[in-house]
Amino acid sequence: MEDVKINREFSERQPQDKEWLAQNTWCDFCKKADLGIEKPTEFELNGKIYLSGFCSKCGNEIKSEIIE
Repeated sequence: MEDVKINREFSERQPQDKEWLAQNTWCDFCKKADLGIEKPTEFELNGKIYLSGFCSKCGNEIKSEIIE
């Protein structure tokens, strides 16, 4: 079975949720938490929801699972 990526609308989340999610991230490159994310997008893959974008500090692409 092929993985199916479903784009979701991050912009439709409540403002406080968007702010919290964008600030509480993990960067595998910086090895630090809560550096922030630039250009956030949201998608679903295999029943899990992810936030993806670019680390505010180093600029590398990052992806975090959103646990609701």
